[in-house]
Amino acid sequence: MARYLFFRNSRSTFEQISELFNFIWPTATALWNLRWQVRGLSQVLPNPTKETMHGRFVAGSGIGSANLQRACIELTWEGQQAEFAKFILFNLFAIYEGWLALTLAEIGFASIEKSLQFPTTIARDGSARGVGSAFARLQQDASIMMKDAFYSELSTHPKNSLSKIDNLLKTYRCFKELRNVVMHGGGIAGQKCIDAYNEFVTLTPSDLGVAEIPKVVAPSLGDPVKLVLRGVVGFSEIILRLVATLDAELACTQGAEREFLSHWRAHFSGSGNSKVKRFPLSADRARRERHLRRLIGKLALPRPANVSPIESFLRNHRLVSW
Repeated sequence: MARYLFFRNSRSTFEQISELFNFIWPTATALWNLRWQVRGLSQVLPNPTKETMHGRFVAGSGIGSANLQRACIELTWEGQQAEFAKFILFNLFAIYEGWLALTLAEIGFASIEKSLQFPTTIARDGSARGVGSAFARLQQDASIMMKDAFYSELSTHPKNSLSKIDNLLKTYRCFKELRNVVMHGGGIAGQKCIDAYNEFVTLTPSDLGVAEIPKVVAPSLGDPVKLVLRGVVGFSEIILRLVATLDAELACTQGAEREFLSHWRAHFSGSGNSKVKRFPLSADRARRERHLRRLIGKLALPRPANVSPIESFLRNHRLVSW
């Protein structure tokens, strides 16, 4: 599904999240099995020394220290799942916020980064805040060529959820405040965390377009928050939906149009990037379209629904002729 996104950063983000879970699940499985092995050794050999356990389970790994007594006997599996949840949550936000910053910088819209992380609200003066205001700004920089050529294909991505964007961002805010509490607030729930949870907790699966609402333990003011592995895993689906949805909207800007032109020139430049190749096209319309689709395919871009606006655009920039 990543190849049906417009920006290379978007495709990379899907891949990074996939790689995150490719690491997490085998690691969690290995820890689960290690717990049983260490406990089994402790039953056969009561009070094994650290050296004995390291010789049996750590030797050859290159790891210099591992408190297996603590990790496999004293700590609960539920507690360790919470640690995995924390690790995933921190990485999801690092990946997503990195994607958002890089993509907005590419198209010259870094100023709306914060707005795209909040659901739409209406201020007292009637103006929209949050993602609604960001989308209004993007409309002012719209590219007719990009929209006509790519949008209908991008908007049919299985995870595109434009009609549910505000609900996705309510979920995003809930998990963002949980992450902020754990990272900066000593794990103790503050009022912002409570408020974000209250906005999220009324949502249903249909509100998000998912089979299951990401599970969150209700935070209590002044108490430690609890992360649930299943809930954080479910939140990764929200991140993927945000990326797919925003990718389509950001692709319809003049900034994305400039990126398309830059990518074309870089890919089809001559040796030393001294000269961009100009492609002669057939006078036959069907052949021209097939040729253009092949060229666009070489850029690893989504299949355009309509190549006519791209042809006109490339002709205006003297990159194709017929």
